[in-house]
Amino acid sequence: MDSRFAGKLAFNNIKMNSKFYLPYILASTGIIAMFYIVTYLATNRGLQDMKGSEYISFVMLLGSVVIGVFAVIFLFYINSFLMKRRSREIGLYNILGMEKKHIGKILFMENLITSIASIASGLVTGILFSKLAFMLVRKVMGFDTPIVFTVSVQGILASIILFGVLFLLILLKNQMKIHLSQPIELLNDTSAGEREPKSKKVLAAIGAACIGAGYYIAITIQDPLEALLWFFIAVLLVIAGTYLLFTVISIEVLKALKKNKTYYYKPQHFTAVSGMLYRMKQNAVGMANICILSTMVLVMVSTTVCLQVGIRDVVQSIVPQDAVMTICDNDGSSALSDKELDKCTQVFLKSAEKSGVYTENLHSMSYVMTEAVKTGRGAYKFKLASNGLPSHVFLMMPARIYERITGEKVSLNDDQIITAGARLPGEVSFNGLTFQNVKDSNVKVPTDSGTIAAATHVIVFADDDVMNSVIKKAGGAKGIVGTYFTAAFDTDADAGKIDSIMDNSEASAYDAGHSNYSMSITVRSELESGFYGLTGGFLFLGIFLGLVFTFAAGLIIYYKQISEGYYDQGKYEIMQKVGMSMSEIKRSVRTQTLLVFFAPLAVAGIHMAAAFNMIQKMLLIFGISNVSLFAECSLITFLAFAAIYAFIYAMTSREYYKIVR
Repeated sequence: MDSRFAGKLAFNNIKMNSKFYLPYILASTGIIAMFYIVTYLATNRGLQDMKGSEYISFVMLLGSVVIGVFAVIFLFYINSFLMKRRSREIGLYNILGMEKKHIGKILFMENLITSIASIASGLVTGILFSKLAFMLVRKVMGFDTPIVFTVSVQGILASIILFGVLFLLILLKNQMKIHLSQPIELLNDTSAGEREPKSKKVLAAIGAACIGAGYYIAITIQDPLEALLWFFIAVLLVIAGTYLLFTVISIEVLKALKKNKTYYYKPQHFTAVSGMLYRMKQNAVGMANICILSTMVLVMVSTTVCLQVGIRDVVQSIVPQDAVMTICDNDGSSALSDKELDKCTQVFLKSAEKSGVYTENLHSMSYVMTEAVKTGRGAYKFKLASNGLPSHVFLMMPARIYERITGEKVSLNDDQIITAGARLPGEVSFNGLTFQNVKDSNVKVPTDSGTIAAATHVIVFADDDVMNSVIKKAGGAKGIVGTYFTAAFDTDADAGKIDSIMDNSEASAYDAGHSNYSMSITVRSELESGFYGLTGGFLFLGIFLGLVFTFAAGLIIYYKQISEGYYDQGKYEIMQKVGMSMSEIKRSVRTQTLLVFFAPLAVAGIHMAAAFNMIQKMLLIFGISNVSLFAECSLITFLAFAAIYAFIYAMTSREYYKIVR
């Protein structure tokens, strides 16, 4: 077969099947454009001049990997649908005398046309919208960096290589199917899957167990660091359970309803249950994909919005004033006495004066930082974390320091403590010494930017002697990080002047007899820039990926509507012949279709509700403890996504009714 003739046939085939191919090309264009934009942002020189740019680059590179992996899964899924719809046509070609090598040549030309069109239009779209994406990132982060329009050579090359290889693999898969299938198999492929599905009780039990285990982990976990470690395990369990839910468990439920004769043998139930039973087998994987994509949108958007909104409170808790200076005595093992604390404060004030930094509203304090690993519920063993063990950071202080911070008078017994930060149980044990947690406080402890503040537990003991007895227990395990002195203050000086305080402090007489200490100064404005670089990048990526997955879910819904339409086209006529009125038929089919398409959204909402506790615990790692804020973000995200989902369904259902009528 001549290449020009094959190309003409391929072009005509694409034109004749534009209802299938146009969405496929548009989807490929959108994914390629989004991949290019994220890669462009990861390597953009203008963004690299922003504070916190290293976080943006990291997040965007992570996003490009996510989009790349998703593109592989999504495009292969859509291609399988296209090939199923084209199977009858290809089978007819074969029966009418066209050799498989000629069919393969036509498919090659079709793939070549769609691939070139997708990559070219995707890159053009990505380049055109990359400037807008840059502006959005800049707006989210609150920076005024000049906009320099550039074309990312790395982004273009990465897009061409990734999607060129992906389209080649799709072509090879299609060619393999043509050469390995018999013409009769291709002719019957479009009607495959219409037999009543078989029961698979073992798989149903496994699916229920997977979802139950994932939910149990998410709902019961209390520790933020453990939540981070178990999150991906819970996600994998729920994903596996979701696929089994739609492919196996739903069929078992419908078969149980079918066996209930009192329920089943009623006109409205008979047609609905029968139709759903066949639809579940035919569309289960698509429904599971929509559910998982919807859950990903809900989790990513609600979490990143909560991060962006709540990060100001985190910065405020770490650096409650304009700046914080921290001095760590790495050999120290007890909180500074009031006399030592005042001495350190005076040294700081002299250093600030020497640096030309005016300070006001000075608040100074001290605490001992320790690290521990969890050995049981409420039980910890002091040990500097290693070998991948999750580290729990404790800031320990006597009641007098707590009173100095809060101005609140407290009275504690020797076996009682006050805690703040990540929630601890009512009884807490340190290397065998047990204390009763009598109060959860909201005290904020100023720290430097290098200190873990979010996952930190603040422990207040009755006095220095009790605290030192606990610290003594930690000595042999090397769980002491050091004794910290902090001075939080307000000033109108710039960051450069504030940093000079540390230089003058190092040159002062404070270090006499202290050979192992370190200093740092954290300026709130600089900390905000770093945090906003991280959370702003996550917010942009979360919304960006949310749009990608929403678009993908919409496309799957579109193809499912077309599939449902062709599947129901003959059923309308059959149901009329057995005596059902047109209104009954429409009502029955509408009920089935609504259940099929909105079941994934309902399950996604349940997944999100089950994951709420685990995600909220992980947000504590970033210092966000406002549960009501996350609840509001989750609810608003779900309502917004449900509205978009309903709109997509309403628009795509028009194609369905065009086909069945």
